[in-house]
Amino acid sequence: SLTASTGVDALTHAIEAYTCKVSQPLTDAWALHAIELISANIVEAVENGSNIEARENMLNGSLMAGAAFINSNVGAVHAISETIGAWFDTPHGVGNSIFLPYVMKYNVPANPERFAEVARRLGIDGTGMTTEELAYAGAEKIKELNERVKIPKLKDLDYIKEEDFRAIAKRSAENVLSEDNARAIDADAYLELIYEAYNA
Repeated sequence: SLTASTGVDALTHAIEAYTCKVSQPLTDAWALHAIELISANIVEAVENGSNIEARENMLNGSLMAGAAFINSNVGAVHAISETIGAWFDTPHGVGNSIFLPYVMKYNVPANPERFAEVARRLGIDGTGMTTEELAYAGAEKIKELNERVKIPKLKDLDYIKEEDFRAIAKRSAENVLSEDNARAIDADAYLELIYEAYNA
């Protein structure tokens, strides 16, 4: 579970670094290679922890993703995860993993080309798809990956109650990371994303 949540956490770093408003060419290169490395190796690393090659690839992917986001930024996924981490002691990787596909889906209209490229780096063959279709397919791929590596769903975190959602949304919108999210986002949009994850 630790390999799974920290692995998708690193993938979140790479995806948000590539798609946030302050991405730049150097961080793009790190982020895209990290997406390839992590998505190609995380399942093996989770299911066969003794596979040193898979773990080395995860390590390198995580390093590149970290270098990417620290020189660009992250966005709404981290804004929610930081809120539930601080208030409910939710592991950071778990929070990022849960919300990543829903924030990606929300962000696609702001830059479908970038999210389509993320999908390609996740291993999706976009033949016959429009740019938008491929971009949304990337978000669905993350949902499938989360299921494969057994990331818990928001409903599984039963210490986070539905009555907390509005306060979480408000605090997330106030997080400075929201300013660099690929698409403008406010408390109402955060609340919709939280409910989407909750009802999944």
